[in-house]
Amino acid sequence: MAVDGVMKVVTVLSNNLIGAATIPTKAASNRMIPMPAEEANILYRKIDKGSNLCITNEVTGDLFVSGDDRLLKKYDFPTEKIDQIDIKRAPPPPIEEHTSHPIGTTTWDVSKEFKFMATGGKDGSIFLRHINNVGQQPQPIKGHAMFSGGVGTLCFSQSRSIIYTAGGDGAIMAWNFGGKPNPSDPITFPSGSNTHLTNLPELARVPGHQIKLYKQILREEFERKEANAKLEFKDMLVSDLSKIKDKLLALLAENERVTDIERLERDEFIIDVDRKNRVETEGEKECEDIRKEAEKTVLRLELLRDRVKQSTWDTMEIQ
Repeated sequence: MAVDGVMKVVTVLSNNLIGAATIPTKAASNRMIPMPAEEANILYRKIDKGSNLCITNEVTGDLFVSGDDRLLKKYDFPTEKIDQIDIKRAPPPPIEEHTSHPIGTTTWDVSKEFKFMATGGKDGSIFLRHINNVGQQPQPIKGHAMFSGGVGTLCFSQSRSIIYTAGGDGAIMAWNFGGKPNPSDPITFPSGSNTHLTNLPELARVPGHQIKLYKQILREEFERKEANAKLEFKDMLVSDLSKIKDKLLALLAENERVTDIERLERDEFIIDVDRKNRVETEGEKECEDIRKEAEKTVLRLELLRDRVKQSTWDTMEIQ
């Protein structure tokens, strides 16, 4: 990004700091010698814990950070040397805080005209924000599958009003966000290019019921490769369960041979203690519900008895 006409590189460090350094604009005389500190002018700013993604705007100089707290935070540009940072002190609050992706932000990009900023999340959605109104909560664009990591990367087209996204589900998607109209003329190849549509090989026609989505093919390929590992894991579980079964049967048989004083109740041999406790809790709850219903029935009958007594026995002159 450019700050006061000087190109800077900005990054989020693992020690809860934002670091910024000046990018050299002239060739170094000796690349083997480290750049002097006064020339790199490395500056820092302490930020909230868990931040892992830095978003910059070359035009406005805005600096946003996202992380584990699932917020989009705006900070001032770093201005302190490393010896001026107090690691023990809490970081200053950000300038702005906005809601971001619910399970984490993975990637971002800014449009060529620097009007829009797009972010992709692990939930598979894309947020499109206007640079001048970042605080307005955008409507999420649902795209890639969440189980495969959501949006892996995205970028704005340099010539069209399109956002391209790719995800772990193996899909590449294009999203039209309006603005500059997309060209309607056919694409022409440069002169002398060997890439022509007429040179593409002919493909055999495939019946519709045999056509598969690419992500389905990837899933089948993954399951095929992991089939042996699944069988080995299953055999290992069956073997472990058989050992536990044999040990339990041996303990039960030994328990039957001991004296009455030493003999344990069969409840002592229950392995799934959590399930036992859950069943006992459910049984106690069911008994409590039956008890409450019985008390209501008794009270209802007592009320009926009192009303009958008041209308009959209590009204007699001679009882």
